[in-house]
Order: sequence, then structure tokens, then C-alpha cells
Amino acid sequence: MKKSIVWRLVLVGAVLVAAVVVLIPTVRFYGLSPAEREAMTPSRLAKLRGNAVRLGLDLRGGTHLVLEVDQQNLTEDQRKDATERAMETIRNRIDEFGVAEPIVQRQGEDRIVVQLPGVDAVRAKELVRKTAFLEFRLVDDPVNVQSAIQRMDEAAARLSVDIGDSAMTQPTEEGAITDLFEQPADSAAAPGQDADARKKHPLASRVYIVDNGICSVASDEEPTVRRYLEEPAIQRVLGRDVSFAWGETFTDQRGTTYRHLYLLKNDPKVTGEALSNAQMGVDYDDGSPAVDFFLNRRGARRFGGLTKENVGKLLAIVLDNVVQSAPRINSEIRARGQITGGFTEDEARDLAVVLRTGALPAPVMISEERTVGPSLGEDSIRKGLKSTLIGLGITILFMAVYYQACGLLADFALLLNFLLLLAGMALIGATLTLPGIAGVLLSLAMAVDANVLVNERIREELRAGKTVAASIAAGYSRAFLTILDSNVTTLLTALILLQFGSGPIKGFAVTLSLGIVISMFTALFVTRVILDMVTSRWTLAKLSI
Repeated sequence: MKKSIVWRLVLVGAVLVAAVVVLIPTVRFYGLSPAEREAMTPSRLAKLRGNAVRLGLDLRGGTHLVLEVDQQNLTEDQRKDATERAMETIRNRIDEFGVAEPIVQRQGEDRIVVQLPGVDAVRAKELVRKTAFLEFRLVDDPVNVQSAIQRMDEAAARLSVDIGDSAMTQPTEEGAITDLFEQPADSAAAPGQDADARKKHPLASRVYIVDNGICSVASDEEPTVRRYLEEPAIQRVLGRDVSFAWGETFTDQRGTTYRHLYLLKNDPKVTGEALSNAQMGVDYDDGSPAVDFFLNRRGARRFGGLTKENVGKLLAIVLDNVVQSAPRINSEIRARGQITGGFTEDEARDLAVVLRTGALPAPVMISEERTVGPSLGEDSIRKGLKSTLIGLGITILFMAVYYQACGLLADFALLLNFLLLLAGMALIGATLTLPGIAGVLLSLAMAVDANVLVNERIREELRAGKTVAASIAAGYSRAFLTILDSNVTTLLTALILLQFGSGPIKGFAVTLSLGIVISMFTALFVTRVILDMVTSRWTLAKLSI
């Protein structure tokens, strides 16, 4: 046997062995029973999953979101990289969150596609769209709160601002919000109750003010008060130095729900940029989940100055314009603090993630949302696998019947092509999706087409009276340019889809382009070396084709 044939056989054998080795983690991972998965350590399971063929959202289940970055309030310079910065922040959050095999990619000028396999839709939306703009703002003095409400009501009467009418109830117990600081005691200052009072004093009659200046609004009054505070004329009366911000909800002894309302100074002395770290902790007062935050050197210096100069005052911890808590400052504090607010463990953990990874440069809106359940994903896998096996089986049977021994050789090349394609996807970390399965089938069809062209050319040479060896050589030589032309054309199309497509289109393009390259190897190299080996060892008078 010629040395060139031996080396080519060794290469084919090495590629086959490498493909099997690469696919072992895939077989092991997807062959694990639920009990075996539970028994395996998280690090080992993650390593095994990382080396296996990845399943896309449509096969595994999860959440697909298309986010749109709101750039209306950004300057021209800020708009240039707002989407890139938002995408990086979202990617960091997802990495911190621990989602396996996420997809975060840009779509157009201001859109971001996010795919999170195996993540609950509600939690996913909160994780990626929370702006996470953290501020520490002082609560205005109680006397200023009453004065501001009085001035706003006087302006409403003067300008005939009508915000409607509804019943007013008073809370019997304030909700307790605790922090590293001591929380102040509350004492009531009841608002007016009757319809005439609500008409003359639309805001004062709808809020319940305690002696520390914190207001409470009944849940049925909240929409009315919101409309009132959003009136441009009323906002002008309030001025630029202070603004109202909504806080946490609580329920009194009678079961009535209220929400806190704070009058805050607009100049934040410290923002989330001062944070060096954040993590889920435990509320020092009642043991409920909380978020511990830690300040960098510059932030600690500014926070220390803020707390030192305002001992005895309330400091509101504001996240995305919502007050999480407003504890009293008892002494100078520098290095750390705590955010409480009745969080669940998941809420506290997620908030810590978004604080660690920083705020988004601009708000994001969800323009498209799609959720795939695990059962639907399993059904897609089952149907996709079934269609692949049926198509592969029919093709194998046709080639074996029509081309006999050479057809069986083409079938071997086809199976090797499928094996190498899966191994290639595992090796480069590609994700298999439903469109990707379509790409696999198309690439297998093109591999069959290449074998058909070669076999037909060999038949033509045999009919012309050439020997078997000469017919094989001429058949591959004459078919090569035709196969190369069709495959290169399709490959270029697949690469264009890969470059400019997104989501499912990319999944299709990846498997198709990878399959085309592999089909060229199996159709023109593997089958040729096997036929050359046979003709070099035996002198064939006739070829089974």
C-alpha cells in the first residue's frame, strides 16, 4: 500500500477518534438521570455541561427578550455607546446571576437580544431591565414637608387643579424599615376626612404624616396622589431643590395597605458609583433577607462626611427613584451599609447582583418577549431528533440500494459527517437550536449530493471503458469543481447570515457552514482514500456502483 494512502487513513482514523472523545461529555451529560445529577457536585456538573453540545432556548426552555435602549434623554455623545454599555452591563449581571449558556447580542442601533435558558421569565425581566441607579438622599425636615403640602394645595385651589375624590382611611400602624441605623419612632398627625376638606386640601387630606416627616398614602388613594404630584403646575410650586419619592408598602392592623411617600432633597451626596461590592445579607433587626453594600475609598470618604454632618436626620436609600428605606443617622458611617425592604431571598440576591455590576446608562424597555417551557423544549428535541433520523434513514437506504457498495461507502461518510458535525459544535461551543437542526439536515443533504455527483461521474468513466482505478480517479477529478462551486456558494451565503443575522438565523448559519466544510472532507477525502486503499490492495475488474 502506498505511503500516501497510509497517512490519509491515519488522518481519517485520528479525526474519528478525536470526534468520539469530544462527544463523550455530551453523551454522559444528557444521559444522566435526575438522581445522578443531584449526586454530582455543582462544579463537576458545570464542567460536564460546558464540554457538551449546548441546547438553545427553543430546545431547553427559558426566556427570550428583545430590549430597546431608551436614548431620548441622552446627549449626542452618550448615545454613541449607550447600547454597547447597556449590553455589557446586562451581560455582567447575567454572568453574576449564574445563567448557563446565555446569549446577549446587539440587534440594530438600540436593541439587545437576551436569551436565558432555564430562567423564569418574571425574574429574568427584573434582572435585565432594572436600571439600578442608587442614590443616598436626605429626607427633608418635617416642617418643610407640611409647608410643601400646604403650598401645593393652595396652588391647586388657585389654579383649579382637580384630582378627583375618594374615601380616606388612616393607617393604624407604620411599617418598620430597619437598617444599620436606628429607625425613628412614629407619631400621628391626622389629615382631614370629609369631602369638603378633600376638595380644599386635595393632598393634605389624602396623606397621613408622622412627626419625622414621612407620609403614608392608602393604596386606593395612590393613583390620585400620583396624578396630583405629576401635574406640572404643582411641580413648579414644589421647586427644584426637593421632590417626592414613593417608598415601600405596609399593612396596618386592620389589613389596609399603605405606601410611604417621602419628600427628598434632590442633591444626592453619594450614588451607586461609590459602591465597591454588594451581597445578600441578613437584616440585623428581624433576620429577613437584606442587601449589604460596601463603599470604595472615595465613596467611604463622601459617605462619612454626609453622615457626620447630618446626625439625627433621615437618609433615604433610593433605587430607581423608589425609596427602599429611610433610617435615622445616629453616627458617622464610612465603609458599609445595608438596604432592607421586605425582600425575599431571590429579590435580595438579584438586587445585590445589579448593584455589583453597576447601573444601566439608560432605561431599557422590553419590545419583545417569548417564553419556552421545558416540556415544549423536550417535545422539540424529540420531534427534531425523529425528523433527523427518518431523513437520515431514508437517505441511507436509497444510497445503499441505488449505488450498492459505493452507496454503503457514501452512507459511512454521511454518518461520519453527522458525528463530526456534532463534535465540531461541541468543540467551538456552538448552540444547537431548531433552526440549527434544519441546518444540520441541509448540510447532510449537500453531503449526499456530493457523493451522488462523484458516483455518477465514476459510472460515466466505467461506461467509457476505463479501468476501475482510472474511473475512480477521473470521477473525483471531474466532480471536484462542481462540488466545490456549489459548496462555496452556499458557504458564502451561510457566512453572510452568520455575520448579519441574529438568534435563530445564526443558529441555522452556524450548523450549515460547519456542515458544508465537514461534508467536503467526508465526500471528497474520506471516501476517496477508502476507494484508493481497496484498489491498491486488489485489482478490481468491476466496481459495485
